[in-house]
Amino acid sequence: MAATLFTVVSVVLCVRRNIWLYPIGVVGTALYLGVFWSAHLYFSSGLQVFFVIVQFYGWWFWLKGDNGHAPKITRLGVGRTLVLTALVLAVSLAIGWWASRTTTAASSLADASLTGSSLLAQFLQDRKKIESWIVWAVVDAISIATYYGQGLHLTAVLYAGLLAMTVWGGWEWWREMTGRT
Repeated sequence: MAATLFTVVSVVLCVRRNIWLYPIGVVGTALYLGVFWSAHLYFSSGLQVFFVIVQFYGWWFWLKGDNGHAPKITRLGVGRTLVLTALVLAVSLAIGWWASRTTTAASSLADASLTGSSLLAQFLQDRKKIESWIVWAVVDAISIATYYGQGLHLTAVLYAGLLAMTVWGGWEWWREMTGRT
């Protein structure tokens, strides 16, 4: 329950472009490490370790990453986003296939795909790219089915809420990017 609460607060702060998303996110991420490990979702567990580390980078970048100033929201571009997404999914599926053959990991293909896609989404978010919200939406949709199937019903509900929040986040970031706030 605490992991869910911290995660929701972190996403709301991200939508609002509030730097406190990072320390709150670190706590939620650390709590989810234990949740995913106990469900044998090893890639999701490893992802939480990465998220704890990368959130410190995002925290710095949002404060001073643009030549000592807070960066503006920008676009990566559809072409670059699709190429990165295809690359991440191909590598993730290959790793997931390997894990399904060599480990006791649950839902290996979905778990590995979620991990790779989440890494891309987090990178785009940390760089303040508008496309992060689209990638997060895909991650959230796949997460709902994966976590529900593993009996993590509260986490599946969380991701349903996060999926809805991607619309709000994308809208708010688009408004700021285009000067319509």
